[in-house]
This record gives sequence, C-alpha cells and structure tokens, in this order.
Amino acid sequence: MEETENTFSPPEIHREELTVTTEIKRYLYTAGSWAIFLSITGFIACGFLVIVGLFMGSVMSANMKMAGIPSFLFTLIYLVMALVYFFPALYLLRFGNRMRSSIQDQSQEDLTRSLANLKSFFKYSGILIIVVIAVYLLAMIAAVLVAMGR
Repeated sequence: MEETENTFSPPEIHREELTVTTEIKRYLYTAGSWAIFLSITGFIACGFLVIVGLFMGSVMSANMKMAGIPSFLFTLIYLVMALVYFFPALYLLRFGNRMRSSIQDQSQEDLTRSLANLKSFFKYSGILIIVVIAVYLLAMIAAVLVAMGR
C-alpha cells in the first residue's frame, strides 16, 4: 500500500528554505515566554472556575429548589467550562516551553513540536469560537420563538 503525500500544503512552501535569523529567534523566544505567562493565567482561571463551581452548587441550592433546577447543574457547568479552558492553556504552555528550549538548544525537533502545539491552540480556539457562535444563534432563535409564542 502506497503512502500518500499531504496535498493540503500549498506548493510554494516547498520551493525554498526558510532562514531563522537571530532577530527571528529573539521574537520566537519572547513569544514563547508570553505564551507561558498566558498559559499560567489560564490554569489559574481554570482553578478559579473549579473552586467557584464546587461552591456554586451549595450556594445556589436554596434558590434553585424553588425554581425546580437541580443545584448540581451549576457545579457541572463550571466544571465543564474549566475543562474547556484547560486545553488552550495546555497547548500554550507546551508551545512556550518547547519554543524556548528550541531556541536555547538549537533544536529543530523542538521548534517543530512547538509550532505544532501553536497550530493546535489556534485550531481548538477556532472550533470553540464556532461552537459558541452556534450556541448564541440557537439561543437567539429560541428566544424569538418563545417571545412569539406568548
């Protein structure tokens, strides 16, 4: 069985080599440092979401019993939000760590893995944005339908 080459890449990518100058290395190292900082803040935000989620169920239990909404639902929502935000922070951390090590060690393999994590970050973020926009559109349609039904 023959292996097929990835035909998604534009042909001009394979025409000439890319030179990574000292200035580009400085920019990449700085980008890696900022990615690490942003990933740490993302992990902290995930931690806050977990903490708030654990307490939200008990805080809201008295109010939600009257509305007929189970109190664990709020805990579940916050825990799912923390899980959703965990992966972009993880991709950024991997990008930052591998980018910095690739510059320090002159490692082509680390540079490649670093950029693969950056690609994964953008792909995940793009899909998440599409899902959020779809949910907003569905919520608007539902709101209009409910308003028309009254």
